[in-house]
Amino acid sequence: MSTTSSSRASRLLALAFTCAALTGCAEEPGSMADKASNNPPAEATPARLQTSPGGTSSPEAPRPVELRSVAVRRVRGDSELARMAGEGLLADRAEPVAIEVRTAEPLGNLERSASPEIYVNGVRLGDTWAPSQDRLVVIVSESDLKKLQDVNEVTVAWLGAEPQTRSRTPLRFDRSMLP
Repeated sequence: MSTTSSSRASRLLALAFTCAALTGCAEEPGSMADKASNNPPAEATPARLQTSPGGTSSPEAPRPVELRSVAVRRVRGDSELARMAGEGLLADRAEPVAIEVRTAEPLGNLERSASPEIYVNGVRLGDTWAPSQDRLVVIVSESDLKKLQDVNEVTVAWLGAEPQTRSRTPLRFDRSMLP
């Protein structure tokens, strides 16, 4: 059999513990008012790229991926490119091509959630492979080749940070370069 205590002593004891707990958490009187008057609240500002004191970009700061060269190659006959394309793109006599870009500087850490991507005329035509620190390849299907213009601009940007990392000087290739 259980009994419920409803005496005044139990209620007073509970009230005393509650007051003690609240008093222990409180700061000194007036300290919040002092902090508010001495330090005005900081204004919210958008995040900007951080630079080190010397004015150079920090290693983690996004920077544009500048390009050195672009080439368009046939996928068939190249075992590395055929592996990247996969059986799906090579089925039924399809003739995909590889657009290969060499970067002016090494890309850095490729072991992260974002990746550098090749854009042709501002559009991603497929997943970009990074076989080395300064080489990127995108395999373009026959149907996407039909979308290309007479003269095409190629840029590279890291996914998720496109505005800060897009190549400032695009490279160009024309239809005559297609295999």
